[in-house]
Amino acid sequence: MTKSQSICTYIMFFAALVLSMASVHGYDSDPAKVADGKAVFVDMNNPECSDNIDWTTAKNPAKPFCSVSKAMAVAESGGTIYIRAGTYNSWHTLNGINPSSQITFINYPNEKPVLINSISDFLKAGNSMWQKKTDAATYWVSNPVSDELSTSGTVHLSDGTLFATYSSLTDFKGSRQDAAYFDVQKRQVYIRFKDQTKDPRTLPLYVSRKGPGVVHLNGISGAGIKLKGLTIKFGSIGVHIEDSSKVILDSNKIIGGIVGVWLQGGDGKTLTSCEIKHNEIAGAFNKDWRWMDIKGGRGMDPMETAGIRTREIDAGNKIYSNRIYKWFDGISDHTGKSGKADKLEIYKNTITDIYDDALETENFQTNQKIYDNIMTDVFVGISLAPAKCSGDCQIYNNQIGATKTIAWDGSDILSGECFKVGDEAGPAENWRIHHNSCHADRHAILGNVEKSQKYMKWTDNIFSTKSSLLILRSGLSSSTVFYDNNLYYAPEEGILLKCWNEDSNCQAFSTLSDALKSSLWDGKWDKSSKQANPMWKNPGSDFSLHFGSPACNMSSTGSYVGAIPCSTPTVVCGDDTCNGKENCTTCSKDCGVCAPVCGDGTCNGKENCTTCSKDCGVCAPVCGDGTCNGKENCTTCSKDCGTCPVKVPVCGDGACNGNENCTTCSKDCGVCAPVCGDGSCNGIESCSTCEADCGRCKNRGGSGGGSSGGSSSQTSCTERWECTDWGECIFEIKTRSCLDLNSCGTENKKPSEEMDCIPEVSLIDDAPAEEEVLSPGSSAEPELLHSVPSASIVETPFLPDEISVAKEDEKESGSAFWVLSLLALAGIGAFLYYKPITAANAVIKDPYLDLKHLINLARQNGYDDRYIKDFLSRHGLDDAVVKSLVTEISVVNKEKKHPSMSEWHGYFIENLKLGVSIEEIEKHLVAYGYDEEVVTYLVRDFKVTYGLGG
Repeated sequence: MTKSQSICTYIMFFAALVLSMASVHGYDSDPAKVADGKAVFVDMNNPECSDNIDWTTAKNPAKPFCSVSKAMAVAESGGTIYIRAGTYNSWHTLNGINPSSQITFINYPNEKPVLINSISDFLKAGNSMWQKKTDAATYWVSNPVSDELSTSGTVHLSDGTLFATYSSLTDFKGSRQDAAYFDVQKRQVYIRFKDQTKDPRTLPLYVSRKGPGVVHLNGISGAGIKLKGLTIKFGSIGVHIEDSSKVILDSNKIIGGIVGVWLQGGDGKTLTSCEIKHNEIAGAFNKDWRWMDIKGGRGMDPMETAGIRTREIDAGNKIYSNRIYKWFDGISDHTGKSGKADKLEIYKNTITDIYDDALETENFQTNQKIYDNIMTDVFVGISLAPAKCSGDCQIYNNQIGATKTIAWDGSDILSGECFKVGDEAGPAENWRIHHNSCHADRHAILGNVEKSQKYMKWTDNIFSTKSSLLILRSGLSSSTVFYDNNLYYAPEEGILLKCWNEDSNCQAFSTLSDALKSSLWDGKWDKSSKQANPMWKNPGSDFSLHFGSPACNMSSTGSYVGAIPCSTPTVVCGDDTCNGKENCTTCSKDCGVCAPVCGDGTCNGKENCTTCSKDCGVCAPVCGDGTCNGKENCTTCSKDCGTCPVKVPVCGDGACNGNENCTTCSKDCGVCAPVCGDGSCNGIESCSTCEADCGRCKNRGGSGGGSSGGSSSQTSCTERWECTDWGECIFEIKTRSCLDLNSCGTENKKPSEEMDCIPEVSLIDDAPAEEEVLSPGSSAEPELLHSVPSASIVETPFLPDEISVAKEDEKESGSAFWVLSLLALAGIGAFLYYKPITAANAVIKDPYLDLKHLINLARQNGYDDRYIKDFLSRHGLDDAVVKSLVTEISVVNKEKKHPSMSEWHGYFIENLKLGVSIEEIEKHLVAYGYDEEVVTYLVRDFKVTYGLGG
């Protein structure tokens, strides 16, 4: 490449770069894209800008105005003023013009110009404007400023925080929030931070100048003015329009201040045919403020901020499609004279996060329409307090979610209502309110005072609340108030209606049917109204209705009630709703599984072999169904298959059947139990037990002779007493019966048959010589001591639940008891075997009664029949008898009753009476398997109870 070529290439590259930069900023771009020959440009960042040029010169994009205020000051009829990006800080006033065609101030395409009206001294961080003061509080004071201050001025941080203003320096110092005070005389600003670590020398502050607003449009007539695409922020008023017509605010962003947009007529001024549309109007409401403070409490200046405020406006104005949020009031319409605000329309606005009224219309209205607005997270939806309307005034198709809770005053927290009607100044009057959807945390309708409404008609609305009272002070039919075709809903425990008009005539009704039956009802109200859950998708924020809502077909025209029409739902399989053309075949997720069809090859649902053998197969045979099939036979089902042929019994085939019995076939039926008197001495029968079969017993003992003639015989007899259990206490005495099993005829060793219920304990040192008494230190086995109760000692009771001993093997630990019991049983059996029947023992009807009883007890304690048979046989009982008894007895185990401590006391007392020492009893229980700690507890309890020492 030659040198000349390189230079040419460099020049071309540089030229292209310059052109591209100009294109990005808009310089030297095609004017046809943004201008029609009448366009004027404002660009504060263009080094060629000037405010000393005329309107015609500013039509050149390369020679623009520097300020918007200059462009407004020289604006001519018609045309568009394009405003380039930048922050324009000035008064922006357009005053007294009558253009023949509309003048539009608009943002340059894709750029965001910002308009403010703030004292420039405070906008720079790091300045030396502030001095820190500390006396009653810590605050900051500015140096005097050159601009004029206003007592109604505002202070904002760059994040939008709005400072509360005070007209008293003392009140300012006493505040505990972000606060400001203006010393107008000295032109000084006082500020105080809630967060005292903040320093105004490092923060830009927006302190408004004295004046009517950041943008002031006054006396506009003719074809009018339009502002579009601008950001206007941090003035006491954003846009102030007065005494004008055909002013349009379209698609602007207005931030902060006391009022976002103010429409003002009155005092000889008019305001007609203005439109506020498609704007975003964002407040800077401070959440630290209480409701009463905002109204001017505690020395604070009134701070009733509003997104849009109207005063004494005239006919034909419209406010629509705006997004309004974070204000005290959303839209506030005040008219003090009848006939004003004619045909004002407020519609399709979205109003949210409002601390008081989303939409307030007060005093006088004419032919006003409020419709298609959405109000959510608000304290009050629509306030008509008071609102006297003439002509056709309607409120309809609004969605109102009054779910905001506020700090009222001090610690009081309140919830609001959808509609607030009437106040001390008068009632709400002559409004038709229909097809609104309302959900409130407190009331759907609140009559502020008695007699709060008249000439009011409420129809085709949905009213619901989550609190205890839906409507308070509804008005009276005598005041021409009317309700019908409304859907009401309150919680089950709540009150639907309370008071009609006067608190002195106040009744509460939980149901609509109760209200309709009341004599206070006029018989015309609510004939077609209903009380039911409207089935909101999300009460308070999404007022569309679930499919099947009762609101869908109950209006006065047979259509829907509320603000949102009921539409056919979109059919989606899997949304848990079976609708549209969905069915069990096309969408089992929503509609469930189809009912089974017999013959489809699947045995499902309620199908079975009885109802559908095609799918489920033939049923298994059932005995008694009249058919002998499957595995049924005469043995398994004689009902269906008949009785089996009689089989001749064969002795020895292991089955005791037919005419077989213990007599004809002991091999199959077992040995018969002996029967005394059958002529056969068998089993355990003996001369003692059955003289009829076995003969009389011979006398035992020796015989001697003497010369004196005759002989004598003596029979030695040892008494052997067996006693029943002690009976219940009767007159503080309990008794038992005792029987001498040897029938000696003497009572030398007969135990006591009576005992006091609360015995006096005395230790027995000496016992009768004939009785076997274990003395301390005896070497007798613990089993022997435990076996004594059958004859002379109280049987050891079970431990109580609270001190029961856990044993590793209950059968093993109880073996001693049952072995000894069965030994005693064997002794009884042997005795009965040899004992002659006398009158004394004739009461024993069944010689095996005790034996059966002990076999039952053995079974209940876990011993099997094999063990019991073996034990009895080894101790001398006949094998056939043992088999017969064990086979005969059927044991039903029952829950054992555990004794109380008093039974343990009886155990100790009876042993002490028999001469057994406490120490020996204690050793016996431990040896028998009881836990030492439990035994120690029982002994100590007995001693303490009877004063024997702890």
